Amino acid sequence: MSRRVILAVVLVSMAVLPLAARATLYKWVDEQGVVNYGDTPPAGAKKTTQLDESTSSLSVFPGLSKEELAQLSARADKARADRLERELAELRARPAPPPAPAYDTQQVAYAPTYVPLVVTRRIPPRQVQFPVHGKPVQKTPPFRSMRLER
Repeated sequence: MSRRVILAVVLVSMAVLPLAARATLYKWVDEQGVVNYGDTPPAGAKKTTQLDESTSSLSVFPGLSKEELAQLSARADKARADRLERELAELRARPAPPPAPAYDTQQVAYAPTYVPLVVTRRIPPRQVQFPVHGKPVQKTPPFRSMRLER
């Protein structure tokens, strides 16, 4: 088989596989009044409902009623207002800071600055010497008139 056919089969199977793996969820109440969830309800269960996309808002923790939420919000607002009033009272009770001193002349402050000392020294060029049969050879740069042979 060609690679395109194999790739098409793999992509189609990956797209269809989640649909086949989707399970139906049921909610029921048993004889003791306990709410249970599962993929198959027992035969003796009362109040069995099938959960789907529209009815599947499942919460493990019970939520607060609107009245309880309003009370908690009002209590939090009151606590915040009380805390801010206490902070404001503390700020007003503090003594005023002393006034800034008045100077006759303008004060100038210099920050310490690092200025590196740069010392340059001219280093004389060294002659490169290669020993050829016991004699040193002085390298000279090639001139335009010289041809390099390969």
